[in-house]
Amino acid sequence: MKKDTKGPERIIRAKQLVSSWLIAVVIVLLLLSGAAVAATYHTHTNPPIERDEVVIAAWSEETRLSHQARVTEPNLVFEQGQTLPNRAVYFSRVSPILEAQHDYSYVASDEGNLTVETDVTVRLRSVDSGGNVYWQRSDIVDHSRVEGLAPGETATTRTDLNVSEVVEELDRTEESLGATLGTTEIRVLFDTSVVGTVNGEPVRTNHVESILVEPSSGSFTVQADGGVRELHERTEIIESEGVHGPVRTYGPVGLLFVSMAGMVSLFGLDRTGRLTPTADELDMLDGSERDGVEDWISTVSIPAEALATTPIPVESLKDLVDIAIDTNQRVLEDEDREGFYVLDETVHYVYSPEKMKDPIDFDHASEEMETPVDFDESAEPVDEGTDASE
Repeated sequence: MKKDTKGPERIIRAKQLVSSWLIAVVIVLLLLSGAAVAATYHTHTNPPIERDEVVIAAWSEETRLSHQARVTEPNLVFEQGQTLPNRAVYFSRVSPILEAQHDYSYVASDEGNLTVETDVTVRLRSVDSGGNVYWQRSDIVDHSRVEGLAPGETATTRTDLNVSEVVEELDRTEESLGATLGTTEIRVLFDTSVVGTVNGEPVRTNHVESILVEPSSGSFTVQADGGVRELHERTEIIESEGVHGPVRTYGPVGLLFVSMAGMVSLFGLDRTGRLTPTADELDMLDGSERDGVEDWISTVSIPAEALATTPIPVESLKDLVDIAIDTNQRVLEDEDREGFYVLDETVHYVYSPEKMKDPIDFDHASEEMETPVDFDESAEPVDEGTDASE
């Protein structure tokens, strides 16, 4: 079973890369450290500005509609003189007069002074199921005015509506038109205008609410609007110092720590020699690289004259194989020279493993060793016992 060497190879190649670019890596770490220091200083000396919208004054106004009818005719159900409040249905013969009431009030965080005017209008009209109006009449029947209304006080407007008389008016109107179209309705409108000052600021508002009266045979139904509830606020933007988020606060500190730790680790590994791959590790890489390009390599013994061309060193076996492919050549391995070669017409490309310090000098040294040494055959041996001077 083949042993998986991808993990160790990655580590060795990483060591090669870092050791080759050690100065550049240290410079980058120094730049990161400087940036981290600057960011940390800026973060702590320039807190964020938070802007909050704060309510500095507020007031609210409210309207309320109510109605009732007093029993004016004797009957077997209700006592004469009894008041029937806020009923959905009233009986026309027993309680023909509807008493409607409109209340306006307000509250404020400070002082206020309002003038409240309310016009009461009775509107008669005939409409179809889709809300289309066939005819309409409106008459102002009441008016009220309250001045100097303070917070918490109430301006009340009351009006009475004799439903029986209004029904007769509806009949006369339809008779004058000569036709009865749609559904007739009676609506009591309360149009309220408010002016004055609240919390030291001028105010002006207007509200319209209504009570709908729908007559039928012997009775009439009443439906009042829910009234108005409105809040008025005066706000102001308040600026205050905030706090940076955890990333902005602790990120630069973490970057500074990592950068410094990285530099210390690199210097420690470099001084102890653990940053540079060992000879065994380089042999592992060469073997692994050789396995990947085995089909392009032939093992031969290259004669010296084949290497007389200009040598061009190559950094890796893979690069040499690429050159061989591009030049339509094969990679030649010379075990005696412990190198790999690609021969061309005017140059030859050579790759020697890392343990070969200077493959080109090695070749020249080999050539010099192959050159025979000339000895002077005419020289005579010197007798050890004879003085050379003789």
